[in-house]
Amino acid sequence: MIRAVLSNGVIQPMEPLPPDWPDGQELRVEPDGTAPTDRAQDFNQWFQDLDSLCASADPEDDQRLQVALAEAHEEAKAMVRRDMGLE
Repeated sequence: MIRAVLSNGVIQPMEPLPPDWPDGQELRVEPDGTAPTDRAQDFNQWFQDLDSLCASADPEDDQRLQVALAEAHEEAKAMVRRDMGLE
């Protein structure tokens, strides 16, 4: 079953449609029984949970992550240079 959402009076699929469905084919669309406000509440709760996790994070973790990413970036550049015969 293809899932879709109603947005401003237009039904929008949430995933690609099967390629064998021809344009103009009649489709049956039915509500799934979940109120849109339920989804908004779920999202708001998810965001609050995420926000609280981020608030309790160690600031030094961000610094360690930045250092690790910079090192990985430099290693990747060096590898490409070696592969291209530039070093």
